[in-house]
Amino acid sequence: SVEKKKVVLTVATASDETRFKIKGINFLIHAALRMPSTEFIVVGIEPDLAYSFRPPLNMTFHPAIKHEKLLEFYQQAKVYCQPSRREGLPNALCEAMLCGCIPVATNVGGNSTAIGDSGFLVPYNDVDALVDSLKQALENETDVASKARARIVSLFPKEKREVDLLSLIEKLSHEATH
Repeated sequence: SVEKKKVVLTVATASDETRFKIKGINFLIHAALRMPSTEFIVVGIEPDLAYSFRPPLNMTFHPAIKHEKLLEFYQQAKVYCQPSRREGLPNALCEAMLCGCIPVATNVGGNSTAIGDSGFLVPYNDVDALVDSLKQALENETDVASKARARIVSLFPKEKREVDLLSLIEKLSHEATH
């Protein structure tokens, strides 16, 4: 496996200020400002939009990229952060956990379902809690990452995802024909 870098990765798509805030990137900026020696990488956001929020120099922004390239980011980052104000069950969080990232997320929506006891949950907008959890995750030497990966594998085995997808397709095609 690839050697993990002490980097905080976030994947979020936002093309306007409202989505940017729903995805909690402004909240993440506050944490990054307090952790100047830590590298933060955000994928899926146009740099022009991001820079209008004046992020610190330790944050880099990449527009949306192909899934294969995204996998490289997941495999290299030690910590994955989902700082959303509201959220369903985030695919990116689950993908990051499958790739062995230690998850740190706001305690909203499906984040707690995905993480359970295999990562860090913080209240939205509590910058102290976010900074503290990110630091703990970055310094973590235990098997939290493998625990996070195992959780996703057991919660959402590939077979279950395929069955769920097939039943959804059948439901939608049934609705479309009736």
